[in-house]
Amino acid sequence: MLNAACSAIAASVILAFGSTSAALGEEFSLVVLDGSPPSVSKLATGLRNVIAEDGEHQVVIMEEGGQAVPTGGIVLVTSDQLEGPTGIKPDQLDILALLAGEYHVMVVSPESRYSVLSDVTSQLKKDPSTVKWVVAKSASASLRQGIADIAEARGVDPLALTMDVVSSPEATVDASSFSSTSVAMAPLSSVIENVENHTLRALGITGAVRQKDLEIPTFNEQGLRADSKSWIAAAVSPQMDAEMRQRLADIIGDAVATDLWREQLEKDGMHDLYTPSERLGSFVESEGAATRKDSRAGMLIE
Repeated sequence: MLNAACSAIAASVILAFGSTSAALGEEFSLVVLDGSPPSVSKLATGLRNVIAEDGEHQVVIMEEGGQAVPTGGIVLVTSDQLEGPTGIKPDQLDILALLAGEYHVMVVSPESRYSVLSDVTSQLKKDPSTVKWVVAKSASASLRQGIADIAEARGVDPLALTMDVVSSPEATVDASSFSSTSVAMAPLSSVIENVENHTLRALGITGAVRQKDLEIPTFNEQGLRADSKSWIAAAVSPQMDAEMRQRLADIIGDAVATDLWREQLEKDGMHDLYTPSERLGSFVESEGAATRKDSRAGMLIE
């Protein structure tokens, strides 16, 4: 079941057991499948660096396309994969822990008619049909819900929004698809290169404080409450035996407790969400279910 599910998604990373050597320590392979989003690839690199730091493990990153997921590995799965309409179901994976999260950014084209966030919200109130929201079909429920919340915060019925739903393996779309009236919400890592290269312009970012080294104002400081975010979790096959599952969980737990891990997250513009499975409860299922049942979120993928 896990193999079939993961072959259907393009963004995942596997931490697979390799050979063991008494002299060199245990060997691991980080396999990044074709089409993985930037956030997962960055997290894989950071995880490799942290695990290899103690000298007890050898870690190699491999890029593979269409390779079946080994039942002895860890899958790094994003909320966009797990919650998105083209993603996998929560019961197809056994979540070991939440690892990290990243906030969502509102972006427009350099030629956009919108210079600041208030331009967008003012136009929404005036005529919501004239603001074109570019939404990837694979966008997570939390991201779609965030768009709906922005509309409702300005007294606009989310069902009145104009949606341009595009096919994309990631939660964002190519900058060339934006017109002067286009607006998009996307995970920070998926648009940061466009923002830095000035092919997209950021109007605001969710979260309570600004991201370090980025001159992007928060929604909060511009008078609009917005807290949506994407997250990445470590998961394994439900068929994995308890001993190996615990072994992998311990490796993850040791890695995320280090200063090096926290430094890596800050460098990549992510924040620590580490929550092991025993404290996770029904977080993944409840977060996805709440938004999937809400017509405001569902409207973006119809």
